[in-house]
Parts: sequence; structure tokens; C-alpha cells
Amino acid sequence: MGRFLASDNKDELVESSFRDYFGFLNWLVLGGFASKGAANLLDRKKSNLFNIEKEGKGVKHWFNDLSLKNHKEVLAQGEKFAKKNIWKVNLHQVAGLAYSATMLGVVLPVINILYAKHKDKKLHSKNIVKEPIKSSVSTNNKPNRSLVFKSFYG
Repeated sequence: MGRFLASDNKDELVESSFRDYFGFLNWLVLGGFASKGAANLLDRKKSNLFNIEKEGKGVKHWFNDLSLKNHKEVLAQGEKFAKKNIWKVNLHQVAGLAYSATMLGVVLPVINILYAKHKDKKLHSKNIVKEPIKSSVSTNNKPNRSLVFKSFYG
């Protein structure tokens, strides 16, 4: 929330809002769905990797009534069961993390770059030149005095 309030202009607000929403959505929500999808591929019968609250079919059932077993639940079902299925738990968790890392580390930066290029192209087509960022250090190597402390300078 602080980054939204601290943004200097509309473009920075849009970029930081998109980064935050995209990041949280992919990390917390869609990464879990990717993990669940990988587990679904590893356990088609849903007998080893899933806790089933009630029987059903379809996407709504998949979202609401199926949850993934964690390491402790797999280990609690016995040594033979654990040896057979613990690698599947590890794999579906890695798949969810790999999805999130790819989206946040590759796709999000590419989208930000494309947005910035589109924004710059739009500004140049309207013949609007971006003002250079004013430095706190002037060209004569003396720092500019802030207007906040103007009364202290006399």
C-alpha cells in the first residue's frame, strides 16, 4: 500500500499496482493451482496425493473439494506408501514453485518492459518529451538546497 501512496505519477502507480497484483496472484493463488495440476497428472485416480472432502466431478469439485496432502500426511500412511509417493509430493511442490518463479522472474519483467516501451511510444507519438529527473546535485558539484528546510538557510 505504501508504494501506491508513494508513486510519483500515474504511470508509476500503474506499474507498481500491476507488479504487486500480478506477483501476489501468481505466487499465492496460481502457484498453488499449478502444484495441484501437477499432482493431478501424477495421481490420476486421486488416491495417493489428495484429501477428498466429498465426491464429485468437474472444475468446481477440483477447486473446492480436493486438497493436496503434505509430507506429514504421506509419511503417516506408512513407510511403504511414503517411499512410493513422497517423490510425487516433492515434484508437485517444485512444479508450483517453478511456475511462480518463472512468472515472477521472467514473465513479469518482460511485461513491465513491454509496458514501458508502449508508454514511451505513446508519449513520442503525442510529441510529449519526458522531463529528465532532477538530481539533488547541481552541475557545479554543490548540492541543491531543499525547500523543506528553506527557513534554516536564512
